[in-house]
Amino acid sequence: MKARIAAMASIAVTAAMVAGCGGSSSGETRPERAPAYERKAFIEKADQLCEDSTYKTLEEREAWERKKGIPEGEITQAQQEEEIVKFLAPAVQRRVEELEALPLPEGDEDELRKFFDAFREAAERAEKNPSLQIGYPNVYTPVKEIGSAYGFIACGTG
Repeated sequence: MKARIAAMASIAVTAAMVAGCGGSSSGETRPERAPAYERKAFIEKADQLCEDSTYKTLEEREAWERKKGIPEGEITQAQQEEEIVKFLAPAVQRRVEELEALPLPEGDEDELRKFFDAFREAAERAEKNPSLQIGYPNVYTPVKEIGSAYGFIACGTG
């Protein structure tokens, strides 16, 4: 059961998506924000995309686990790592591509593009070393924090 919860938490964390960093206390200025309605509409669309993608990935993983005969809640770390390489990292890459295809709120483009790059890099690191995604904190923790700060629910808080 503990392994299953860890695997589910891992999926939830990968739902961390689209975000932008806040200004620093050192006096740096940040780009002007998009009007609230544009940002709100973007967040709603992106959150729906992330939620749909997460459910699809969960269904694929569960089917794979059944096919491999893995008893519920008894997945090994090696099997979790195989799932990360087979399902999670590629799903994150697809999700980032889908988010990048959305029209970005005016004024938020730079901060979102920086986030997409960071998220893609985290997925690549997880694919090369799947153990980086298991547990919490993990390779996606900073991405999750940025997404939450941007205002996402499904894409930012898992």
